[in-house]
Amino acid sequence: MTGVLAIAGLVVLLGCGSKTDPAAVKREGRLEIVYAIDLEVAIVDKASDLQRDLEALLAASKITGSVTQPISPVGAITVLLADPVHRPEIEGALKADYRDTVEQRACDPADQAGAICLRVSASYAAALRKAALQAAVATIRARLEATNVANPTVLAKGETIVIEHDSDGLAARELVARTGKLELKAVDDGSSYMMKLYAHVGDEGGRATDPAAVAAEIAAEVEVWRDDAGRSHQDYYLTARDREDDVPVAEAAALGCRTPPRAPNDQATVRCSIAGHVAITRYVSVLARRDPSFVLPTDRQLAYERVLPGRHVKDSRPYWRSHYLERRSELTGRSISNATSSRDPNTSQAIVLLDFNRHGTQLLADVTARLVGKKLAFVLDGTVKSAPIINGAIRGGRASITMGGMDPAAQEREAHELVTVLKAGSLPAPLRELSRRRW
Repeated sequence: MTGVLAIAGLVVLLGCGSKTDPAAVKREGRLEIVYAIDLEVAIVDKASDLQRDLEALLAASKITGSVTQPISPVGAITVLLADPVHRPEIEGALKADYRDTVEQRACDPADQAGAICLRVSASYAAALRKAALQAAVATIRARLEATNVANPTVLAKGETIVIEHDSDGLAARELVARTGKLELKAVDDGSSYMMKLYAHVGDEGGRATDPAAVAAEIAAEVEVWRDDAGRSHQDYYLTARDREDDVPVAEAAALGCRTPPRAPNDQATVRCSIAGHVAITRYVSVLARRDPSFVLPTDRQLAYERVLPGRHVKDSRPYWRSHYLERRSELTGRSISNATSSRDPNTSQAIVLLDFNRHGTQLLADVTARLVGKKLAFVLDGTVKSAPIINGAIRGGRASITMGGMDPAAQEREAHELVTVLKAGSLPAPLRELSRRRW
């Protein structure tokens, strides 16, 4: 699906995929699906909250420093002070305000001298895992009860979630497995990392010059604009289209091969369909192993947006483009107070109307005021839907999502599903199906 999220004049594209009509799926008895849940994500999210709190503490105390969230270990936080004389003050605040939440950890060799190295404490992490599991059960139950799924039961079993119901499986599985996590993240335009990556890939008349990038059909591009204050901005990024490629048998599954590989017949490679964003991730990972200077900073991430070119361009095939984002979220879907489905009076397309709560409204205004002239990425379940340039503070706390696609029935179904997900809340962590059976 393709869609639009409009906030005070900003447009955010949303994907929309086709669905199988549930009525066409044969009912064959009670269905049981067992899911694993990645509870570590709840710990990472808590570390992000702590990072924002500590940044606010530094700002309120007028202490110059930075707070980062390393990828490893899970729940790690690093505080670096410009002047070590403030270390006792910060350590005292940590002991007073975060006694049960964080604990000291051994600093990584990559941490700068004098860093304060912390992590979410073991006891608090255990409580977070338990709470996340209970929240996931409650969220899934609310989603299923809000639909026509027949006789649903949702139970936690160890660190897995077991779901049973009498309805057709496809629609329920899509509704359950969708994390529904909406995040707003700042785009780090003009970064030295992306400038270096752009230069390595090369841009000669719109074509890459690095042989590995050429082989993967990856291109490097730059977007340039000026803000209202006359400041120049450059956003360097990579692009790639979905394509067929011969890959080693051992790598096919890891690369997200979307079509069953042909029988290898003792061949070294199989033919796979590889998504453009997977190709870019693979390219950067290989490059980082060869040259450590291309390892992503711990407080940044590469995320991807699926772009639909206009009809009048030479190559109108969809492609993926990268966005270099701050890892932490500025705002999340937890700040949405209500969601309802409706229709646009001008286009008759299905839409979802969003209202942010009081805290979310103020936070959105503050964030957009701080990022005027820069980009703010809207990320849904890990995929960038759009990254518009912020021209001014967004106030009022209202938004609308327009469902895309040409089928009105599919639009209506997608709008209803999105409302269900947003009302019930996002899952605290992603799910992975372990088993499925009829009985």
